[in-house]
Amino acid sequence: MKRVFLASVVTVAAISAAVLGYQHANGEGKASRNADSIAAMRAEGPPALARLLAEREGLIRSSNASSVELEQQLKKLVADIRAVSGQHYGEHSGLYWYTDLDQAKQVSAESGKPILSLRLLGDLREELTCANSRFFRVLLYANPDIAVEMKSKFVLHWSSERDVPIVTADFGNGRQLKRTVTGNSLHYVLDSEGHPLDALPGLQSPAAFLDWLKRIQPLADEVRSHPAERGNLVRAFHQEQLKRLDATWETKLGSAYSSLSRTGQVRMPSPYINTGAVEGVAVIPANRAMALAIPKSVVETPLMRAIRMEKADDSEQKPELWDFLARGYGEACQFHEDSRSIIAEEYRNVMPHASAEEREQFVAQVIQQLEANVNIDTLRNEQELHRQVHTWFISDGFPQDFEGVNEVVYAQLFYTPKSDPWLGLNDPYAYAALDNGGQTTPANTESSSGQALTSTRR
Repeated sequence: MKRVFLASVVTVAAISAAVLGYQHANGEGKASRNADSIAAMRAEGPPALARLLAEREGLIRSSNASSVELEQQLKKLVADIRAVSGQHYGEHSGLYWYTDLDQAKQVSAESGKPILSLRLLGDLREELTCANSRFFRVLLYANPDIAVEMKSKFVLHWSSERDVPIVTADFGNGRQLKRTVTGNSLHYVLDSEGHPLDALPGLQSPAAFLDWLKRIQPLADEVRSHPAERGNLVRAFHQEQLKRLDATWETKLGSAYSSLSRTGQVRMPSPYINTGAVEGVAVIPANRAMALAIPKSVVETPLMRAIRMEKADDSEQKPELWDFLARGYGEACQFHEDSRSIIAEEYRNVMPHASAEEREQFVAQVIQQLEANVNIDTLRNEQELHRQVHTWFISDGFPQDFEGVNEVVYAQLFYTPKSDPWLGLNDPYAYAALDNGGQTTPANTESSSGQALTSTRR
């Protein structure tokens, strides 16, 4: 997939070329405004996006056009909104995202707001990004309460770790299944100099995500007021967060854990992995990365196993056990009505011969299962992954810069080190009876066979 990132605003002409290239690459060349106009609005920032959103709202409320004409007008306007906002589904969130960190840092310094930075696989403006980032757009950013908090209290920024792997299964007769596989994403909060204050791995429920946004703001305010004390303030915050996690586990999950721990099926939370560097390991199986997130693994694991030619792995802790624990962890996950509407719209062409009632029941079941899975993810991400992040932040020698922290997170927490160009999807020892193992590599990169022979299996 073509990746285009908008750099710092130097000239509208430079941005115009990037916007036009992005629109053509993504089938959005029919926007109602030309590339120069979109580039100018992109350079203007949130005020321009606000005008587009108001234009869309006015068109929906007052249009006398036919339904077909209105639909065409709205499609063009939505394409404009997504291009200016820097986000697929920007019409639902109303959020403006910077794609240049230096520009976000400048706005942060001027506004006094910390930076909320999303790191993902793929391009946030495209539909096919890594699964968790897609869930963020629908379940979190489209939630009005969360969007207001993000818009009013943070400067928003996103960056891409790498392209997202996309797999198309062709069943013949025009039937295809197109999905992304593996990869994870997370949110950072950065100060105006770009130093990470915290990192929230993976997906959480809307309530938990909103709670985190509010919980991190006092730290950001303190760091802004006392920049020389940033190190001490950050360590104190993460020490307090570890105590909070311990207290939550003991008070809310103690009895459930006690009964399950005797069976050896669930372990007491601890830092998820060792803090030592993952050196000399070029290939970590993708199933280890996918197991970190229940909702995305439900979507991705069947295709992943087919790609790697693997059997089902029963060694991972069973989701149903975590489901049992999650029921006592906090309030049950509930999606906002706006998120539910987006999900229903995405399934509008599913079951074409079903009645409206049958389709509604189907969507309700999809949402019910997703809410249960997000409930589990919220518990695991907080008690295991976020716990590891807190532990890192209070450790001596942990990186203080954004890219340094991010490299550790993706290699050691998400099991997707940059040393593996195949993201764990290519088992070099699995015979495929295909020329070159079915691999295609750019001519200017290291041969995959050479990498395979020096890999360490895990």
